[in-house]
Amino acid sequence: TATSVTSLSLEPPSMLVCINHEASIYEVLEKDTGFCINFLTINQRNVAEVCSDKNKEDQRFLIGNWSEMTKIPYNLDSQSNIFCLCVETIKHNTHTVYVGEVTQVINKKISEPLLYKDGSYLS
Repeated sequence: TATSVTSLSLEPPSMLVCINHEASIYEVLEKDTGFCINFLTINQRNVAEVCSDKNKEDQRFLIGNWSEMTKIPYNLDSQSNIFCLCVETIKHNTHTVYVGEVTQVINKKISEPLLYKDGSYLS
């Protein structure tokens, strides 16, 4: 899971993703690599919990319905999947900001996002 995900620009379509240096993906993600932002549904809380628990990182792709597109893992049951190419990284204290240019988007006809606020999931 990411600390923060937000849109950056429409031309070209770009996203910002902030990752804590303690997260296992921090060691994998770098400039010129691809990644996918999976917007989970309310029924995928178990996926979010496994992905955010450092003690369970080896189980990350055992929970949920995962596939790969151009060697980038993504969750098939997510509300949306935004595939990006990392074009810039900015280190700041405990986190790194990754700028990703959007290469592909998959949207489902689902509108039940999993929301997290003030340390708990919203229902």
